[in-house]
Formats: sequence, structure tokens, C-alpha cells
Amino acid sequence: MKTHIEKCLSGEHLTIGEASSVMDTIMTGQATDSQIAGLMVALRAKGETIDELVGFARTMREHAVKMTIHDPDAIDMCGTGGDGLGTFNISTVASFVAAGAGVTVAKHGNRSVSSLSGSADVLTALGVNVQCTAETVQACIDRIGIGFLFAPLYHPAMKYAAKPRAELGVRSIFNMVGPLTNPAGVKRQLVGVYHSGVAHLFSGALQKLDVEKACIVYSDDGMDEVTLSGGTVVHEVNKNSPLREYHVRPEDFGFSTISLESLHGGDKNANAGIALNILKGESSPARNVVIANAALGIYVAGKAKTILEGTQKAVESIDSGKALEKLQKLIQYTDLP
Repeated sequence: MKTHIEKCLSGEHLTIGEASSVMDTIMTGQATDSQIAGLMVALRAKGETIDELVGFARTMREHAVKMTIHDPDAIDMCGTGGDGLGTFNISTVASFVAAGAGVTVAKHGNRSVSSLSGSADVLTALGVNVQCTAETVQACIDRIGIGFLFAPLYHPAMKYAAKPRAELGVRSIFNMVGPLTNPAGVKRQLVGVYHSGVAHLFSGALQKLDVEKACIVYSDDGMDEVTLSGGTVVHEVNKNSPLREYHVRPEDFGFSTISLESLHGGDKNANAGIALNILKGESSPARNVVIANAALGIYVAGKAKTILEGTQKAVESIDSGKALEKLQKLIQYTDLP
């Protein structure tokens, strides 16, 4: 551990093998809090690399409580968080809209770290039991088409890094590795990130982690989601194909530009109210941004050939009541004894 910290402090990068070994030391409780904190700072100071992210993710996957799902085209839709913009839980609501359009969603998430309401917080406020067993979550995914994998239940070995992470209180490689370690082993992902450099890290890491298809997005306004207040850069990863990078604007989804302020959320109860209004079909800028994010998720899952087709399917998912029905069924299934 000390050797690897020293290497990072000198500005050198860890190989995949070294990063994997370091993460294993952490996840087996062999590293001290000071060593973990030192590594976090050293990696952050020199700048994390694709190989370091891959090494951490592979080991974290090995230590995870695993789940098998039967749809090879299942997706995860999440953001890294940390954009500091105070928007409501866009990707969480978009997950139900994608599910209503026939996409199998294994959403991996946690409680809030930097915002008032994380995905687990808003789902709890909506009535979903986020702490049910892995068997129940697997049944939800197989029968309903959507389930929520509450990260602490599937990554128990991360407890060893909890104290130094909390005490340092700064963004680190651990914030980035979460979206790469879905316990269901999904091969398709929509990931929102807060910075262009992080998008390059994620696209490179996902290529090495053998995904089938993924889109990594970051917005001109700083959102870690598809935005409608301006443009969004998309890094599209397809297995055995070169990386594609392109820019999408509100009109590509059939929408006009909106203000970022119209997407502001609040605490978990306020955000639950916003989510319900959208799923019940209320027209608003919030609804439109959810549709745009769901559209890209539907595209990533292979249920739409274009983003515009994905938009049409997302609209139909809400207007038909199918998206709301997915939430209602998830509440019902997770509440069963």
C-alpha cells in the first residue's frame, strides 16, 4: 500500500493490476484509514486514469453481492452526482419512464452524498422499500422490469473506506467507481458525469470493462444528465467499435430550450412530489427533461434506433400510464413480507 501511495505522490500512474491490488487491500480491511485517505488524495492530486478506474471497478465487482438477471439488454441509468446544481432526481424518474417503454432497468444507487436527495432517498419517500433482499429485487426486475439495488447492501466491503471518505469530504475515485459496479452486471448503461475529463475516463473504462453499449453524458450547463437548457455532449461506447462523440440539443428530442432553474428540486419529499406529477402526466419543463433522459436510455437499451424514436416511446410510456404503473408495482412488490 505504501509503495503505491508513494508512486502516486511522485506523479506516476498505477497499472490495472496495481489498482486492483490496492482496492483488494482496502476491501479486505488490510489498509488503515490514514492509508486510504492518503491514496485518495494522491490519486486526486495527480489525476485518476482509465486503468486505475478499471482496476478499482474490477475488484469492487469481485467483492460485490452478485445478482443474475435474465435480460441481456437490461440497463442502469445513473449519474455520478456532485454537479451541485440542486436539480430533482431526473435519472430516477427517467428509469420508470424507460421501464414503461419496455426497457429492463436495474438501477444502482445510494442515499444523498452532495445533494438534498439521492435516488434511495426519493424512492423511500415514494414508498419503495430500498432495503429489501436481493432475491426480492431480482424478482422485481424479472417480473416488473425494474428494481433498485441499494449500493450499501451489495458492496458491504466498502465499509472500510467509509470513515476516511466521510472525514475527507472531497470527491475521489470512489465517487466515480460506483456507476461502474452494478451488481446485476448490466452490459448497457446511461451514465451522467459532471465534467468532460470524467466523461473521457468513463468511456475508456467502460470499453475495457466490456460493455455492449453505453452513453456517457455531460451538459454545457454542468448537469450530470441530458439537459434541455443548452447542449449535451454524448460519448457513445459500442462493443468492438470506435468511440463516438457528438452533441445533442433540445430540438433533437423535439423540445424547445428551458431554464435550468425550472429543474430545481428540494428535499426527498419535494422531489417525490415532482416525480409523481411527471409520472401522472403533468406538463412541465421537468417532464420534458425526464423524457429526454429516458429517450437516451431507451436508445441505449436497443429499444429505439434513434433518439427521436426514443423520445416518442418515452412520451407514450408516460401518457399511457405505464411509467406510473411501474412505480406502483415496485412499491407493492417491495412492501411484500
